[in-house]
Amino acid sequence: MVKALVVFLLIFAFYRLMFLLHQSDKFADVGFGEIAFGFLKAFRLDLATACFLTVFPAIIYGLAYFTRLRFLEYAYKGVYILLVILVLIIHSGEIVAYSEWNHKLSTRVFNHLANPDEVGRTAGFAFTFLFLLYFVLGLVLFYKLSLWFRLRLMPERGNWKRELGKGVLFVLVLPFFMLGARGGVQQIPINIDAAYYSEHVVCNDLSVNSTYFLAKNFMLYQRGSLDKELPQVDLEEANHFMAYLYEPTELGPELLKNKRPNIVLLVMESWSGNAIGCMNDWVGVTPYFDSLASQGFLFDSLYATGGTSDVGNGSIFAGMPAIPEIFITQQPDKHRQLNTINQDLKKLGYSSSYLFGGDLRYGNIGGLFQDHSFDHVRDEKSFPASVPKGKLSVHDEDLYRYFEMYIRDTKEPFLQCAFTGSTHSPYDFPKKKDYGITGPDADFMTSMAYADEELYAFMERAKKEKWYKNTLFILVADHGHSTPKQNNPCFTNFYRIPLLFFGEPLKEEYQGKRCSTIGAQSDLIATLFAQMDLSSQKYPWSRNLLSPSAKNFAFIASPRGYGYVTPKGGLVHHFDFDRLLDNHYPTKEMGLKKQHEAELIFRGLYEYFQKL
Repeated sequence: MVKALVVFLLIFAFYRLMFLLHQSDKFADVGFGEIAFGFLKAFRLDLATACFLTVFPAIIYGLAYFTRLRFLEYAYKGVYILLVILVLIIHSGEIVAYSEWNHKLSTRVFNHLANPDEVGRTAGFAFTFLFLLYFVLGLVLFYKLSLWFRLRLMPERGNWKRELGKGVLFVLVLPFFMLGARGGVQQIPINIDAAYYSEHVVCNDLSVNSTYFLAKNFMLYQRGSLDKELPQVDLEEANHFMAYLYEPTELGPELLKNKRPNIVLLVMESWSGNAIGCMNDWVGVTPYFDSLASQGFLFDSLYATGGTSDVGNGSIFAGMPAIPEIFITQQPDKHRQLNTINQDLKKLGYSSSYLFGGDLRYGNIGGLFQDHSFDHVRDEKSFPASVPKGKLSVHDEDLYRYFEMYIRDTKEPFLQCAFTGSTHSPYDFPKKKDYGITGPDADFMTSMAYADEELYAFMERAKKEKWYKNTLFILVADHGHSTPKQNNPCFTNFYRIPLLFFGEPLKEEYQGKRCSTIGAQSDLIATLFAQMDLSSQKYPWSRNLLSPSAKNFAFIASPRGYGYVTPKGGLVHHFDFDRLLDNHYPTKEMGLKKQHEAELIFRGLYEYFQKL
């Protein structure tokens, strides 16, 4: 047992070192002493995890030792090797996935594993190669350690005195391993925060044991409840505050020349506001989107409600803010109680269609739209086999061409929606030229440049179509992404995304104008419906951002936490760290007040979700 425990501890230390080397660029601003202390701070949680992994096979080992049943001996060997392989997979996967996700493997991975082929399709050659490399290195290390420690995977027999002595020793030692798995004799069992020590999130992610972290997330995911993380605030106060935030407001400026335009809604995969020139004080990589914004109406203070596509689509089309650790599109019994934008427009004679170049089973996005009566829900199966595609989806250039074809064959008025894919890893879009982008997140930023060019080509072709004159284009991102300007998903600015209204139906006096009211994707429906003189009462958590009395805020579901943005600043609270990882309010008192407001929103939304 002791030897098996030490093997696990050494494997954890090895993968922590590999993580540090692989993600060395993320530690550029961290001192050597702070990094080194992470290895020391990690020991207690590593020990608890190693004890936990050792206890279960050790019990089987003990039963096999005392009963001499051969099948138990093989069961011990199989369980132990299986646990080792799971540890190697988890740590190897996290090392390479962290470059894209910038956080530890969490419930998000279970969201993807619901469709295993997605993992293979989104993983590029480098990802797959490095994953296998780290896995094999871990396997070799385990083999060498097993030889070095003379680790036996089958019980060793001896004379009765020796066997009796070993049996007594086993009975005496086993309780200490169980205690170790608990983390000690303290009243509350060990938790992830035992390894937290730094103001740098990446240091804490280095220190926290990946196997323990993922196992805990899995239990929370299976439980489907947030009772432990739910803020302990008064429900009546939460409901009162929510009513204040979402109280009915006046119309505000009327942007449209007519109230019943065709609508083309483009969901732009991962389009971070931090990569867009017109939303920052730097050039960015989207010159054509910038030119569209100069002719359209830009909402420049919009935030994604979460960090995945299913969450983003749910917020955009159902007006439902994200709730931490909840994936409502994967809970049909819940999302079927919501309304979606197409259902209201259908009553006005609008046809509706949604097109994606990949597989809409991911996150059950397709199920959401099918359950809510979209006339056509099309994904990769709708494209001819001759259309070239990447591992994840059809390239943007071909997506737009088929999108145009479907629009051309549709009777007006219509709601035509498309979800782009070339800005999603593994970024295997056609490299038509060298964009000259280097440095951190170069692959993603290059994909943004490509996607921007294809958006330009699509808009230029659309101008020649007869339906163009009466069509309002709405461009919005599904979520943010790591960029050289912001790569930390535990900071509010990571979630800033664009929302743009563009097209002939937009009045001339509003072309090139902006709205800086802070809002979220879930506010799109109420904002649009106000322009169309439609009621948004079926979307209680969607606000008209153009109203002069609209409240300035955005609530965000961040990895293992929640965020909140207001004109005075923003914050992100992390469940496991049990503290604010991002807080740029000017005073401590204001930060505490705004955290309480965020807790009230969290509590109110979760109560609403529970009653669906």
